Amino acid sequence: MSNSSSILPIQAAELIGNRDGKVFSLPLLAYKIQEDVDQLTYIEALSYGIIGKGKNMDEATEDFIETMKLYIQKLASTSKIISLTPSDPEKINIFKELYLKDKLSNLKSTSSLSSIDTLKKLDPTNLQLAI
Repeated sequence: MSNSSSILPIQAAELIGNRDGKVFSLPLLAYKIQEDVDQLTYIEALSYGIIGKGKNMDEATEDFIETMKLYIQKLASTSKIISLTPSDPEKINIFKELYLKDKLSNLKSTSSLSSIDTLKKLDPTNLQLAI
């Protein structure tokens, strides 16, 4: 999956959580893979490289939630260090581009033109994510 042209992005979103009074954001990318003969939908937590998959967005979401539950249960039940493989940098850049476009389209109805122009000039690949 290192070839970004094979990733067909669907949606970028963030999952907001609260732990011990601290709010955190988990960037999520939903996508398909062009060469996938099963044409599955994937949802990936970019901070963790945790993936859910299914025949559609609902199935992928269910699988993602179950995978996250298993990860959390494993964390809670062991004192060992658990290592994760971070997501491919190309997926992170795709997330940034989609997320910025979504924010820009949401701002068009509520913000001034100067704010919109500023957002349009941003290079999404230079944005920093808390990953």
